[in-house]
Formats: sequence, C-alpha cells, structure tokens
Amino acid sequence: MKRASRGDGSSQVEEVEVHAPTTPTVNGAPLFEIPAVIVSPYNLKADVEKPPFLDLVNVNLAHYRVAADYFWSLFLTSQPTPWVAGAITEANKPQTVGAGAFWILPEGAQAGMLEFSGAGIAAQKTALDDLSAQMATLGARMVYDGKGRNETSDTAKLRHRSELSLLHSSVSMVEAGITRLLRLAAEWTQPGTSEDVTYCLHRDFITAQMDPATLTALTKAYQAGAISHDTYLMNLKKGELMDVNRALDDERDMIETDSTVLPFTGPAA
Repeated sequence: MKRASRGDGSSQVEEVEVHAPTTPTVNGAPLFEIPAVIVSPYNLKADVEKPPFLDLVNVNLAHYRVAADYFWSLFLTSQPTPWVAGAITEANKPQTVGAGAFWILPEGAQAGMLEFSGAGIAAQKTALDDLSAQMATLGARMVYDGKGRNETSDTAKLRHRSELSLLHSSVSMVEAGITRLLRLAAEWTQPGTSEDVTYCLHRDFITAQMDPATLTALTKAYQAGAISHDTYLMNLKKGELMDVNRALDDERDMIETDSTVLPFTGPAA
C-alpha cells in the first residue's frame, strides 16, 4: 500500500500487491493459529501478570538503599577523630596521630577524640535486619538463616510447603507450556500422536532425608516384627536413603546377592 500525491495537494491511497499471498500449512491443512505458547507463573494466557517476585524485588531495593546509608554512616563516624582546642598556631599544630606521636601544646589547651554517639546507626542496623527478615518471608532464604524460630519439624515442613507454593505453580505452568509445544511438534511430524506426549518436571523441592533417630526406630520396629520388610524398605525409599527410582524387589535382590551385607534373618517367627 502506498500514498500518491495529486496535483491539487491532496493524496490518494493506492493498493499495491507486493507478492502473492502465502497460506502456511501443516500436513496439507492450513494453519489457523500461530504455534506459540506464552507461559506465566499462573496460566498459559497472554495476560499481563504481576511478577511473582516483585514484592521481593521491592524489599530488596529498600534493603540496598538502607545498606548504602548504613555503610556510609559507618565510614563517616566509625573512625575516632582527634580534636584540639586552645591557642593553636601553625607552629604548634599537631602533625601526626597514633603510637609514637608527641604533641607539645600551649598551656591551657585541651585535646580529645571525637567519636560517634547516638542511636542513628543502630536504627539503620535494625531496619536492615527487618528487611532481611521480610525477604526471607518472601522467599529469599539465602539472606536469612531463620535462627530463633522455635518450631517442630512438622511445623517447619508445613511452612516450607507454603513458601514453595508459588514455585510449585511456576513449575506446573512451565511443564504445561513445554507439554503443549511438544504436542504441537508431535502433531506436525506424526499426526494423531500428540495425546501420547507427556512431560514432567522434578518437584522434590525440599530435602526429606530421614534423620538417624527415625531410622533407628524403623530398624527396631522391623527387628521386633512390628512392620514388614516391604514397609521398612518403603520408608527408607521415602526418606531418600535408597534410590527413589529403584523398585523394592530390585532392592531385595541386591541385598541377597551382595556378599558384603551382614547376614540378617529378620524378626523371629
């Protein structure tokens, strides 16, 4: 399309065909949609969503500003500065300070060290700690060690799962987006096979390795005949003390064929 000018100063739009229209096809059928997948932390729609870590970014920015003020204040006030009052002239003005320095001052002169006093820097340090705790709550656990929390292991696990809910949602959306793309590719290459495509991402975000006390209790329960060997191995697998991809039968076969395993006949009948 181009615009042509007339002699009277007006213009007229003329249509110009640059090339013949092209219709994209897949396996001979026309393509009715653009094969694109938009992934957000919450859905696969082309909507503008609030970034999941925007709150964390804002707090981190505030932390940076307060940290800059805090360290600048330390730079200005943390170094003791000597002061002298009296009839000081250029001739008797102290030139050096520190060990080995000797000042000869006129009679009646006073000297001392100017040091910071007040709660200004302490308030900045408190603000930094508060912002670090907020970032820990929002997901930045690498900047806050969580010390001082008095909670049971079950409560800690529930808290971790709650904090990982956003991560779980993001992983689910990425998984759904990749699955849709792979199914598009499968439909293009082998029509009718798209529904056979599956894709899963790892979701073991929390280390759930069994603690020694639980392992000891399970072993004693198995030796006493309170639980079966399958239950014993299943708990070891759940506690990540054995390969999670290994079947229980394969584990038993390895125990039976391993000459280094101590002989154990199990609970008494």
